[in-house]
Amino acid sequence: MKKTAFIAFMLVLLLGSTLVYGLVGSKLELKSQPVMVVSAAQQPAEFKRLQDAVKNRSLVGTAFQSELSGSAEDYQLVVYTVHLYNKGLVAADMAEMVISPSKNDVLCYTDGSVQGKLPSIYVPAGGSASIRCVLLTKSPSKLNTVRDAYISYYVWGNPMTIKVTFS
Repeated sequence: MKKTAFIAFMLVLLLGSTLVYGLVGSKLELKSQPVMVVSAAQQPAEFKRLQDAVKNRSLVGTAFQSELSGSAEDYQLVVYTVHLYNKGLVAADMAEMVISPSKNDVLCYTDGSVQGKLPSIYVPAGGSASIRCVLLTKSPSKLNTVRDAYISYYVWGNPMTIKVTFS
């Protein structure tokens, strides 16, 4: 009887420690990629969709200004990409990235959101995924792409956030 109780206790302890490790160890690791800058004039269809989305207040993203005045030549698209790695035992759900704006930034959106699709990034246990955020900014004489980005996600319904600085 004592032997059975001891074995049961050890199994509960092992399962409990695995459960705790699965939750605590499920913090995403990330690797930021080099920032890409593209003139909005090279992407006229994308710029037109953004103008319409801001004008109609239908942008699935964050608008820092209420309108897109001027032409595409006045703007730059700055693309921030992060690769997420989940080395834990539990999947990470609903990962998203938000960029801290500076004074010339107009709007920020993730892949697919400009077409009205809500992005849902899922990082399976032991897997990886990429997340990309596009920032539309007015073209100053010298573009500064240094920004803080906040990646938020959920593990078992618990919110977690990672800050990364792009330089």
